[in-house]
Order: sequence, then C-alpha cells, then structure tokens
Amino acid sequence: MQKSYWTHPKSSRTVVILTFLLAIGGVAAAEFLRNEPTATLQTQKTAAANLALEMMETVKAERERLGVPIDPKVDPAESGIIGLPSSIVTSNNGHLPAKQTSVNPNFAAVLVEMLSQAGVKSGDVVAVGLSGSFPAMNISTCAALETMKCKPILVASAAGSQWGANLPDLMWVNMEKRLHDEGLMSFRSKAVSLGGLDDQAADMTEEGVAAVREAIDRSGVPFLETHGYTDSLKKRLRLYQKHAGEEPIMAYINIGGGTVSVGTSASKNLFRAGVNTHLPSEMLPKDSVMSFFLNHDTPVIHLSHIETLATRYGLPLQPQVTPDPAGEVIEAPRSYNVWIAAGSLLLIFTAMYGQVVFQWSRNRTASKFARANTEEVHQAA
Repeated sequence: MQKSYWTHPKSSRTVVILTFLLAIGGVAAAEFLRNEPTATLQTQKTAAANLALEMMETVKAERERLGVPIDPKVDPAESGIIGLPSSIVTSNNGHLPAKQTSVNPNFAAVLVEMLSQAGVKSGDVVAVGLSGSFPAMNISTCAALETMKCKPILVASAAGSQWGANLPDLMWVNMEKRLHDEGLMSFRSKAVSLGGLDDQAADMTEEGVAAVREAIDRSGVPFLETHGYTDSLKKRLRLYQKHAGEEPIMAYINIGGGTVSVGTSASKNLFRAGVNTHLPSEMLPKDSVMSFFLNHDTPVIHLSHIETLATRYGLPLQPQVTPDPAGEVIEAPRSYNVWIAAGSLLLIFTAMYGQVVFQWSRNRTASKFARANTEEVHQAA
C-alpha cells in the first residue's frame, strides 16, 4: 500500500516535488501566520492584573482592620484572601490548593484573554455568576470587566466553601462593598442569594443562615430570596434579562460550582474550564444558567478547575508569594489558523490525487473511444 501510494508508476516527478513544496509551505504558513494579540489587548491585560493586585491588597487591609489573623500554613502568600477551614457561613467542602492557586492577580489578564476570545468588546453586556467560594477569582473577573469597560450584570451567592470568603465579618458581598467604596469597582452586584445547597443554604445551620443574611444586609445589595432550584434559576435569568434591557448579553461568566449556575456537581465537570461555545456532548442532568446561555448561542466562561486553568496559561500552582502583575506576557496557548491549515491540506490533496483522477478520466475516455472504433470496424466488416 505504501509503495503504490507514494511511487505510483504513473506519478509525475513534478507532481511529487510540487506536493512536497506545498506541504512545507503549508506547515510554514500555519506556524508563522497565527493570530497575534493586539497592542490594545496587551495593554488591557497589564492594567487588569495591576488592578486585581490593588483589589487584593485592599481586601487584605480590610481583614487586618477587622483583626482576623492570617494563617501562613493555609495562606503561605499571606494574601488575606484565603478563608477558614470551617465557620458558621461555610457552605460545603473546598479544595485548598485551588484556592491558593487562585490568589494570583494575573488571572485578571487571563480573563481579558478569555473575554476577547469570546468576542466581548468594550461596552458589551456580560452576565456574571459570582461565588463566595472563590473571592480571588471574583476579584480577577471584576478587574478584567472594569478594565475592558464592559457592562457587567453581577448576581452573587453569599455563602462560601472551605477556604473561600467564609469569614462571617468579611464575606464576598462585604469585600465587594469595600472595593466599590474605595473606587476600584464602578459596579455592584444586582442581587445576592444565600448560596449553598439549592441556593437556599439548606446545608447550613439557622445560625449560619442568620449570619449570611446579616452580611447581605451590611452590603446594601438586594437579597435574592429563592424557593428551591427551579425558582432560583428563573429569578437569576429574569434578573440578567431585566438589567440587559434591549442590549444583547455577549457572554456569561460562571465562577466556581454554584449549583444553579452549573446545574449539578456532575454538570460542573462536563463543561470545559475556560471558554465554552456549545453544550457538552453528554446529556446534562439539569437545566442551569450556563446551559441556558449556551442554548442561546452565548459563550460561557467557566472558571472552575483552577489548577487546570493556571497550567494552561503558565501561572504557578500554589504560589508561596503573591505573584507580581505580568499581564502583558499572559497568553492562551497559541492556536493555529484553521483556514490556513484547511487550505493547505486541500492544496496537498489536490496535488496528490488530482493527477490520479485526471489520468483515470483520460483512460476512461480513451477506452470509450477505442470501443467506439472497434464497433465501427465490426459494422464496416
């Protein structure tokens, strides 16, 4: 098979050389003619990372003001963003290495990259599901949206998992208020739910629910009261549509594994970490905010599996010190231009098989002509 494929007796040496040159040219074109980030995008990534760092330092200062100590064994970078192993406002279990990895201002640059990949531009409306479980990712997301001058519609859940924003006096909604008061964020959440199981904190004690309600009251953000999973889903979607008005929502950002946002714990792993433009091939157990937007052809940025995202974008795992902003060098793995690759393959295919098809067609015509001559001779005889 290999010999007949590459050294067909009717193959032209010119065609072989041409195919070789096309293959080399196609590889070179695909390798060097890639989509390079624009100067504006690079500037935005740098600014977003710097803003995220300033936000993180502001939250740390607020924690110090409240007199809440930082455990260096849990938070080796002493960022002040890592929460407690347990508290009355803790919703469920958490993964400490992911929380430690998330405390990196360069994730804001990653968010700028992802938003650009999703087609989001300045002035576009972006829906966001914030989570008390990943305050550092909330900060990076808000820094990116602020830098890109988007119009975010934030809906938050207050309760946080282990190591998240689970300090009763410094939950995410309180962090957000502080950042807004300091002028680092020009927007606030439109509403805040309890969070936790079915978005009703069903897995928390009455004391814990009361503490969450108190934190929401202190934040000044409207309370999103829900009555079960379906009710929460409908109310969240209604909020996004109400505040978007006539403008289209260009992307949805999910942070963490909030039940109503992702569907179920199983659904969370069916979506790809990062930018999603279509539903998973597997059947989803439940409808969710993410599946709603994907069903309506709206890109979804899934900020889960933080360590996977960090590795993909070249960020350190569990940094021992808070990384310096380096937004300009944060890039997605470079992708090839699909049209160049497809065009090169088509040219190579044409060069390789075009002569075979041409020869087959010519032989068939010659055969028909020969049969016709033979019939004429027989008729004449």
